[in-house]
Amino acid sequence: MHTFEAIQRRTYPNPTPAQEAEWASRPVREHPLVWRHESGRRSLVFGATASHIDGMGRSLLDELENRATAPDRVLRYRWSAGDTVMWDNTGLVHRACAFDRGRPRRMHRTTLAGREPIRMNRRTP
Repeated sequence: MHTFEAIQRRTYPNPTPAQEAEWASRPVREHPLVWRHESGRRSLVFGATASHIDGMGRSLLDELENRATAPDRVLRYRWSAGDTVMWDNTGLVHRACAFDRGRPRRMHRTTLAGREPIRMNRRTP
């Protein structure tokens, strides 16, 4: 289950009642934990918006995140002026490191044509 609140709590661990009310007004999204792409490749669908696994809670998500972000699996990019970095959002966990929120950040997002939506994996008889 993916929620707006899950991602906001990373930045605002002690929200105001108004923030909590606004977060709760956003829809909860259900995605499969394992997404099978049209190509047959599989990806885990978790990250900052993942709140919990329906009927299981949060512990498995925490374990998967810890494994995926173990030091031997992390790339920390050191930015230089003019750099461009591209990644596949469907197969990579990515996060911004701590930064000075008082300074401007400029980011541009590009989405390639042919977007494949995440679909629930339904078994057929």
